[in-house]
Amino acid sequence: FCSKCHNSDGITYIADSNGHYTGQCTTCPSNCDECYLSEICDDCDDYFGFEKNANGMRTGKCGRCPDHCEDCYYDSSKCTICTEGYGKDKEGKCQPCPANCLICEHNLDKCMKCSAGYFLQKEDDETLGNCVKCVDHCIDCTSTTECKSCDDGYKLSDGKCIACPPHCESCGNSQCYYCDDYYTLDDDGNCIACPVECGECNADKECLNCNYGYGPAITNGIINESICLKCPTNCGNCDYGADYCFRCEVGFDFNS
Repeated sequence: FCSKCHNSDGITYIADSNGHYTGQCTTCPSNCDECYLSEICDDCDDYFGFEKNANGMRTGKCGRCPDHCEDCYYDSSKCTICTEGYGKDKEGKCQPCPANCLICEHNLDKCMKCSAGYFLQKEDDETLGNCVKCVDHCIDCTSTTECKSCDDGYKLSDGKCIACPPHCESCGNSQCYYCDDYYTLDDDGNCIACPVECGECNADKECLNCNYGYGPAITNGIINESICLKCPTNCGNCDYGADYCFRCEVGFDFNS
């Protein structure tokens, strides 16, 4: 005799014809997360909602939401929230928004938020509801001549996006802030290549950590991470010292 069922995660108790607890547990209806009786669901799984009969009454069962719908809690046949790029039609189904539009929640013909790299066109301070492309390499703008944010590897200049110096991931008006992988900033703000054995390095080209297939040098029992040496033959990882293999390459194993 079970004194209490877990009335969550799809488990509930069984009642007799008089509604009394029988001391037995059973599963909730399909796609139901929580129920009070085995026939009546209280909370449906994600992407499912309550089914209704011809009179608009809940049946206690859960049905899958319409396509491209994130939430249909109150009625499985009518969407409450559509996924990005879709909006609700009069029947509660999700239809595609206009081109390059992320949100068109209240009007399928009028966009409320555009995709990155596009902006909502306006006329006399009134939004027209269509999306227009920003200037090249711009991800956030207010017009075709005024960019607010550029792609990685580009910087803002007079409302447009200009390429950063070579191998620079992020830059400002006068210098680079962050370099691509395996590059580092020199004293002049340019990106220079690290030695091949370095995963990262400083402006003096000293390793901060070692590249794949290399490990730190060991001198008098002390690890020197600024010097990276080639791992032993057929060794895939020697992170704890260039003379000590931690993991072999695929197809090889340690000698017994």
